[in-house]
Amino acid sequence: MTEHKLKIKSEYFSAVINKTKTAEIRCNDRNYQVGDILNLNEIDSLGNFTGNNCEVIVTHVLDDNQYLQTGYVMLSFHMLNSDDSHKNINEIKAQGIKEAVINQVLQHRLMTEREFTWQSYRDEILSYADRLKND
Repeated sequence: MTEHKLKIKSEYFSAVINKTKTAEIRCNDRNYQVGDILNLNEIDSLGNFTGNNCEVIVTHVLDDNQYLQTGYVMLSFHMLNSDDSHKNINEIKAQGIKEAVINQVLQHRLMTEREFTWQSYRDEILSYADRLKND
């Protein structure tokens, strides 16, 4: 888990604070990972820090050149606050891994256009989860 200190414009910061914004597209120059903490520091229209900040945890990283410009990722996240104090980092990572596995299996299923039986679907998910765990 890595902590990243990032700037964010006031209009977007407000949307994060009121929980209507739960994703961010960023250049992947920091190798973002599920479980990373983003310390978002609000800046005004002139680029000056306002002193407001919040922390969010990355729950999913979409790195797909079909949907995003090369070198960019979409980071899904949720706000860290007292409601999350009971959650362990591994629970949060597991949620992100589960989403990644489902997305990968669905993408594979669409690409191959073959019918999956429930057993092959289960095997595919377990195989992908093992690969993620070993990376």
